[in-house]
Amino acid sequence: MAVGTGNITLQDVTTEIYGDTALGRNLSTSFTDATGTFDATYEGSKDRLSNFKGYIHSVLVANLTSFRMKLGSILTSPCAFNDGTRTTRYHTGTGATPVIGDYVYSADDYPHNGGGYWWYLGEVTEQDDTIKISTTGEVLDVETCPL
Repeated sequence: MAVGTGNITLQDVTTEIYGDTALGRNLSTSFTDATGTFDATYEGSKDRLSNFKGYIHSVLVANLTSFRMKLGSILTSPCAFNDGTRTTRYHTGTGATPVIGDYVYSADDYPHNGGGYWWYLGEVTEQDDTIKISTTGEVLDVETCPL
């Protein structure tokens, strides 16, 4: 994601850094908590809102929740998977597996490009959930498949 380069608000900045727009946040604490990359064109002295234009917040997988999912995906049928190789991915939610609105990452600062496809979670017969992931890594849908 990133803060835009047009007219921006403090809400744009806090959404990028904290993932929300909770009350009580201010420009000073936003600069303190900004661990990402500032756009050199706007960075300045880091004392005004416009310094956040183009800012991209770093996401470290060590701070996310890990889960397992199959390497392959399917475009149209969420429950038409066979057994296969699993890999570890990470999500921004707090549950064991991602839910709608969470973001999936493959490594630090690398959202998983899900291409709008369905991805199988867990191990066959243990967990038969699939998630649909957007090109930006956002979980768009979750389906539980019959065993």
